[in-house]
Amino acid sequence: MDDALGMLVVAFAVMSAIGLVGIILMFRLQSQNARTAVLCGMSAFGVPLAGLYLSSLPTNFTDERMLAWCVGGLSVLGLVVQLCGKGSKRASLLARLLVSAMVALGIIALFWL
Repeated sequence: MDDALGMLVVAFAVMSAIGLVGIILMFRLQSQNARTAVLCGMSAFGVPLAGLYLSSLPTNFTDERMLAWCVGGLSVLGLVVQLCGKGSKRASLLARLLVSAMVALGIIALFWL
């Protein structure tokens, strides 16, 4: 039992580190192509993160499960905004904010819920 909990702590720490580094890179990189690549990677990281959050809830927690779907939808919405914005600075900022919010909320939800 001790080993399983230790592995979960390590997995959570790795997911938190990936999320933190990805969010920092999304806002600190100067190249638009690099920012778009990190945004796509963080969006791809966010979908399984939301799925993990969703699968950790019992089936009778309907409200919380709908919240998990909405949090996961932020990642997809951010990616759609980025791809449809075609170089617009406002669209790029909105997409980065949506994906950052999704990753942060997903990690917080896994930790506290």
